[in-house]
Amino acid sequence: MLDLQLNILYVIVCLYILYKIYNKSTENFAVTDDVKSTINEVYKTDINAIRNLSIIASQLQAGGLISASNLTVNSNIVSNNLLLQGDGTHAYIRPQNKNSNLYLGASDTNYVTVASNGDVASNGDVGINKNLNIWLTTNANTTYSITPT
Repeated sequence: MLDLQLNILYVIVCLYILYKIYNKSTENFAVTDDVKSTINEVYKTDINAIRNLSIIASQLQAGGLISASNLTVNSNIVSNNLLLQGDGTHAYIRPQNKNSNLYLGASDTNYVTVASNGDVASNGDVGINKNLNIWLTTNANTTYSITPT
């Protein structure tokens, strides 16, 4: 009798194991066209962002970045010895080194110099200092000065 009970138990256990193996109630993920299009859209957006960053990195490494739109900087721009700064009301362009001059102009021969002592001169020919002294230097290296009284 014990053998019969063991055999029945053995059959029940085997049937239970077979039931668990072959009767898996899992929900399969159905890939629809909407899911595919959403995945492709996100993928294309990511790829485009990576390509844009790659272009910017390549231009920066090649020596310059060219932009066809406005550049907004919320802080200062410092390049070597030059500081470009704005405070919402005023704009400043100045050298970082205390004793450096600032040159503004279109070429090496056509410029205005703002010296570190406050003097302003045009190619060294005409100038004015912070005391309003004005000078003119001619081609013969003769200097004429006008001093306010």
